Amino acid sequence: MIWLKLLLAIGLPAAGGFFIVSSFLRERGANFLERLSFGYGAGLGVISYFIFLLGAFDIPYNLASVSSPFLLTSIAFAAVFFIKPMDRKEADSTPAFEINARGALVNLLILVLIIWIGFKISFVLFEGLTRPIVAQDSWFNRSAKVFFYAKGLMLDPSNEHFFGRGYRIILGYPLLTFMEQIWVSFVLGVFHESLAKAWAPFYFVSVISLVFFTIKKEGGLLPALLTACLLSAAPLLTFHALESYSDIVLSYNLLAGSILLWRYMEKGGYGEAALSGLFFGMAAFTKSEGLIYLVAAGAALFSYNMIEKKYRWKSVLYFFAAALVYILPWIIFRAHYGLGYGHGYGTGVGAADEMGAIPWSEPHLEIWGVFFREIFFSVDNGHIFAFLGFISLIGSGVIMRSNIKYLFLILVLVLSGFLVVYTMTYDYQYVLNRMATNRNLLTLVPLAALIAGLTAIRVAHKLKDE
Repeated sequence: MIWLKLLLAIGLPAAGGFFIVSSFLRERGANFLERLSFGYGAGLGVISYFIFLLGAFDIPYNLASVSSPFLLTSIAFAAVFFIKPMDRKEADSTPAFEINARGALVNLLILVLIIWIGFKISFVLFEGLTRPIVAQDSWFNRSAKVFFYAKGLMLDPSNEHFFGRGYRIILGYPLLTFMEQIWVSFVLGVFHESLAKAWAPFYFVSVISLVFFTIKKEGGLLPALLTACLLSAAPLLTFHALESYSDIVLSYNLLAGSILLWRYMEKGGYGEAALSGLFFGMAAFTKSEGLIYLVAAGAALFSYNMIEKKYRWKSVLYFFAAALVYILPWIIFRAHYGLGYGHGYGTGVGAADEMGAIPWSEPHLEIWGVFFREIFFSVDNGHIFAFLGFISLIGSGVIMRSNIKYLFLILVLVLSGFLVVYTMTYDYQYVLNRMATNRNLLTLVPLAALIAGLTAIRVAHKLKDE
């Protein structure tokens, strides 16, 4: 019975998110699994948004209260999807830069890649659904268990466990993954030590799926499998998919938002721009550094309109409107209760005036060498960034002549944001002890793999033509 409940806990967000995403995308008849991969994250994000609002307004948590808003929203978007006249024709499935590789060895390679990716996904799902939380940082998310049994966010300032105090080290930490655990637990009827984090491995599947389908549309099956294999081989990505870390969710939101932003630039649909903003809003509700990602994506969209002389400012408006509708309640909530920012150990009301503020310091230039070594030579993610660096040198002209440069701009701006924060604050220590940089870079790994795959396809296509 518990596995049927789990299927419901995972399937409902995916189905509801499918209708939400499909109502915005221009290609209504596009790949079902691709839209489902977008829908899974969108559905969980919307559910988390509603659960947070319930808690903020002190409405008690139960299965009916946490599920009703999302079910009503899903029904509304399903009605829009089925009733409103839409272009339901299938999108052109011919890859724009197809790599026509044929032969017995190529077919064998394709088979091996499919088996490898299938094995990796099976391993992640099995481990992720059967083992309890064991990583130290993941235990910080266990306050979701307190919220579950308290049936609320415990916002009475006189309560010694205000907002999970004593269970949550950083009270100003965004709540998306906490809300996801609460959702799964209410559907299961219990806070299950292994299954409360069941959402995590499915984020891994969705990340691999989104990269695969995006590359397949550009270059065909073989490049898509090679890129998906390259990404799935990242050790830290696998580890985070087995735990309740927020980094796997942040990497998904960055990837999904970036893909949709790129598609807006390629096809010009305002729906893609709005959905992209929604995903970047979710990123900011996943971890505080998600605000850097939101600003970087907005800057890329603004740059696109200026450089390409499109001047379609509605896209910028829709992007930021969707992001702000999602993230503004959390920003107001955190400011109201003084929960602090950064790695401050906020303790409740007034914490921003104590230890929760961002701790600025003199410049720490000694972290630069460590930071860049972690990018290109880390065993966790280095193979992807090294390949991206290599293919970018070869294909710099290809990048600059295409909209890939705006994806690259997002990547560069986020890395620059991290570098500024670590150079100018006391958080520099987390670079020197390698505690944070590998996880920060992990959130960029799927986007880096996507950019590398898109660039490699166009470089190969150019060499073939020559």
